[in-house]
Amino acid sequence: MVEMISIDKRLKAFEILGRFLLEIGSGNMCLAITDEIILNFCNKLNKLCSELKHYNGWYDEVNVRQMLFSLGESLKKEKLLKWVEKYDPSISELKDEKIQFLRWSFNSSGLYN
Repeated sequence: MVEMISIDKRLKAFEILGRFLLEIGSGNMCLAITDEIILNFCNKLNKLCSELKHYNGWYDEVNVRQMLFSLGESLKKEKLLKWVEKYDPSISELKDEKIQFLRWSFNSSGLYN
């Protein structure tokens, strides 16, 4: 029997992918990545961003990076939760509890008004 991956793990995976795409879209050169496989992929993707225009003039580096950045933005946790809520209302309740806890934490520390 195949075990289903929890919604939290799925959302976390997309969130990590989003951060990675934001990095590439920002033009960062993967300096903080230590995993060899991910670093290799990151370097290839950066190279591809700069070379795509040679194959198709519409895909200059600025536009490709903006597209990757936009994809990364769409995979931020808040946006993923908002999207998933439409399919599973219990996600909304979970998020509301976490927000209330965060507000309580900030109020206790005096950082949140």
